[in-house]
Amino acid sequence: MTEGIRVAFLSRGRRPGWRPFFSFVAIMGWCGMRGVVSLAIVLALPAEMPNRDIMQIATFVVILVTVLGQGTTIGWVIRMTGGERGPSRGQRHHLSVSQARALIARSQEHAMRQLAFAPDGQIVHSRLLEQYAYRAELAERFIPTVDCYNP
Repeated sequence: MTEGIRVAFLSRGRRPGWRPFFSFVAIMGWCGMRGVVSLAIVLALPAEMPNRDIMQIATFVVILVTVLGQGTTIGWVIRMTGGERGPSRGQRHHLSVSQARALIARSQEHAMRQLAFAPDGQIVHSRLLEQYAYRAELAERFIPTVDCYNP
């Protein structure tokens, strides 16, 4: 709903086509945060409330079922809505754990680099920036040179 309102206010040239828009909304709706509000409410119930334990158990069961159900079928939803179309359609990209850790470490360093300097360009958090750069370098050093997953 909110995505539809946002798109309605875009200029005609910037609006996506119907199919990509439907695909995006369907996928985001399917993998949305299910049960977060319910969990917060049921955990906030007073201890003296009658049947509080039953409500908590029922809420946890519903959340578990939706997470498992939606989590195991998201690939099917993406394929059915055409969400896998694009420049890499049909290609599968897999990272090893080491590669993923290195990418995360580099992203963290990049984010820290943007926050480490004051508006006047003076470095404020040099030690912190140094630590993030060291972590990223170390993570990249442990990426295997031979791809263990595709011999």
